[in-house]
Amino acid sequence: MTDALSLSLRAGFWSAQRLAKLSGPLARQLEAPSSLFPVATYFPLLSSFAELVSAHESHLKQLNAHVLHLTRSDDLRVKRNAVDALDALWAAVGDDMLALVPETTPFLAEAREETEGGVEAATRRLIKRIEEHLGEDLDQYLDTTN
Repeated sequence: MTDALSLSLRAGFWSAQRLAKLSGPLARQLEAPSSLFPVATYFPLLSSFAELVSAHESHLKQLNAHVLHLTRSDDLRVKRNAVDALDALWAAVGDDMLALVPETTPFLAEAREETEGGVEAATRRLIKRIEEHLGEDLDQYLDTTN
């Protein structure tokens, strides 16, 4: 985060606490009909938001939890959007997400079993990205969460 941005968060209206209140509504945008906007255009916004709150582990954890719960949606499009959003979050803040791996793995194990809608392939890509940051194989943790 740039020094100017960090300073504006501390001194301005958009404090970390105010930003954290946006986690749920931002995550729920993944459920919006695809006719409203292409979901791929949404990922940069979500990634930027994650970068803003990443200095506060509890706020990043809250955002992660909101998106993780969408991976359990009955709607395959929402499930795939959530996995892709997690991938965007990991791409944006990477190592700052490492503390969230234990709570993330059960959701990944479930999403990896979804064979329709490209969810399984997207989940495997996400797992690879996490493994790059973690420096070890996640399979052992994913197998024990089933």
